[in-house]
Amino acid sequence: VVQVTLGLGAQALEAGLQVLGISKEMVDIEEIHHDDDDLLPNAEPLEGITLRLRPRIQDIVASAKTHLTKILELMGIKAHIEKLHRPRGTVLNILAKEDNALIIGKQGQNLEALQYLINRIATCGGSLGDSQAVIIDSEGYYEKHFARMEEIAQRAAKKILRHVCTDCTMRDK
Repeated sequence: VVQVTLGLGAQALEAGLQVLGISKEMVDIEEIHHDDDDLLPNAEPLEGITLRLRPRIQDIVASAKTHLTKILELMGIKAHIEKLHRPRGTVLNILAKEDNALIIGKQGQNLEALQYLINRIATCGGSLGDSQAVIIDSEGYYEKHFARMEEIAQRAAKKILRHVCTDCTMRDK
């Protein structure tokens, strides 16, 4: 969500869209009115209007799925794409048994490149800050990868705790 206050509505809208990096068709626009009774004593009212822009993630995901389907067709890959809702965000999972290795690539490089490309296309060249609008996966590759990484992190944390606790008991003696 981006909130912009500027002199004219068109200026505020353009500035907000520039910050988000997406087109006007992909946001919900809300004009916020400033009441004079909301002001502190002796404060000047804000000049111009304030707009609150919310990206329509469902439109971005639909665009991403359409473009992903077309790219896979151009590559000659027959695949089904399922939309999944995960804690990390919306996932477009590509189901293509025969071409799964080609889609994933060495250590997931092709999948990463595809995710970058699809997100740039779906957001009209913009980005939504640090997060990706859509996560592209193939046959649950990233889900398994994240699970392995979490397991490694938990083992490392337990190992550190064992060493810290051992050091604490040695100091107490």
